[in-house]
Amino acid sequence: MSHRLALAIALVFLLAGGAAACAHEVNGGPGVATTTSAAVGTDVAVRRMAASRCRRAAECNRVGAGQMYTDNDECLDRSREEATPVAASCTNGIDPRVLDECISSLESQHCDADLGRVTALDYCTKYCQRMP
Repeated sequence: MSHRLALAIALVFLLAGGAAACAHEVNGGPGVATTTSAAVGTDVAVRRMAASRCRRAAECNRVGAGQMYTDNDECLDRSREEATPVAASCTNGIDPRVLDECISSLESQHCDADLGRVTALDYCTKYCQRMP
């Protein structure tokens, strides 16, 4: 076997082993989360919340003349304005799992409900990433 071939094979095994090591979950025991997720940035979170709110507002006929929002741009602007202060207070970023719960809550609000402020929903105020 040539020296180059041996090095190539060793490199393949090294890379495969490193990828496998990075892909495993650490077992923290019963009731303990076993994976961690990278925090989401404020801008991304605010855009996602605003888009979800406005998509649902449109589905519920709350966007248009005489409605809660005159158009989608107003909806996006107001929703971002509501969500930014809470998101900006997350010094360690935003927990993506809790943010997903917020998005889900926004997307599933009943049309006959008062859509209210984005931050009126519980998951949409408690999504700050905690220090490990």
